[in-house]
Amino acid sequence: MRKFCVIVMAFVLPFSVLGQNKNLKDGYIITLSQDTIFGKVHKQNSDKIICKFQNSEGKVIDYQPNDIFAFGYTKGKIYASKRLNEKDFFVEYLVKGNLNLYHFKDGKNDRYFVDNQLDSLAEIRLVYETIQGTSGMNLWKLSNQHIELLNKFTAEAPSLKHKISKINHLEDENLIEIVEKYNKIICGQKKCKCCEVFKTDIYKYGFEINPIFGFNAFVTKDLTFTGGLIAYYRLPKCDNKLFVKAGLLYSKITQPQLITKQNGFIQFPVQIEARYPTKYFRPKVAIGLNLTSLKYFHQFYHTMFSFGADINITKKIYFSLNYDLNFEPLFLILPLRVSSHSLLFGANFVF
Repeated sequence: MRKFCVIVMAFVLPFSVLGQNKNLKDGYIITLSQDTIFGKVHKQNSDKIICKFQNSEGKVIDYQPNDIFAFGYTKGKIYASKRLNEKDFFVEYLVKGNLNLYHFKDGKNDRYFVDNQLDSLAEIRLVYETIQGTSGMNLWKLSNQHIELLNKFTAEAPSLKHKISKINHLEDENLIEIVEKYNKIICGQKKCKCCEVFKTDIYKYGFEINPIFGFNAFVTKDLTFTGGLIAYYRLPKCDNKLFVKAGLLYSKITQPQLITKQNGFIQFPVQIEARYPTKYFRPKVAIGLNLTSLKYFHQFYHTMFSFGADINITKKIYFSLNYDLNFEPLFLILPLRVSSHSLLFGANFVF
């Protein structure tokens, strides 16, 4: 049992830790004189105000927003230097075109800005005003300030007015939709070459299906062959890093008389899975519960920890490797001791 665990973990852990120190990505900076210099850019959150850039000689240079025009990743986000309230910041492009849309993370608040060649940077804000109700009490009402601003910047596309009037909250999805449609109308093309949209894989929901098979071993050394289907639901705005995972597995018992009179049993794993996506691998770890039709260690459910990696085959297909540890719960999901473990293989199909 211990030897098996050591062998499996020795195979799985290299995938899990791969990429943890990859803080650099292929990218570039655009100087104030509009020259592009390629190199490596440190991974960036939109609330950062410094660009860490590694040039071809390996030297790391910190650039302030007023030092460069913009920076970005070869395949990814672009950040532009903009002046907000007398301060310079790097704002993230959401849409780049005739009308630009930017995002800036100000602490816990998401702020959005637009500009074009004629009008300077303007913030899209939700402003509430007080009105007096029929009972004499002051009430809060959402003003039309954000609607008027968007109507001003999209005046050449009056067909968008109705959709703009329905905006009562600000998020990536609804603002990207408006700005992208405006750029397409101005271009007069369905596929607007002068419009580039970023972050489309972040705000959308997504699903993956994972047929798997392998074996499950109990601490009593009883072995079962396992197969089934795992479904993944990608949470929006999580950079493809956080998923809800649920499945239906059937395990065939090789020696039923040792642990149960049943020939097999069903498992319903439900977990939250975190991933670290890289170009070729997606190391992953998950935690949750495994419900089972087999009462083992006097429990119909077990705390479940999973480790593994997905290996890229095509853009939409990954080879999947999963190592699961089931624990007898001490209290609710608090693990007490290992009850079983499994090694499963399969293919992930991304939709």
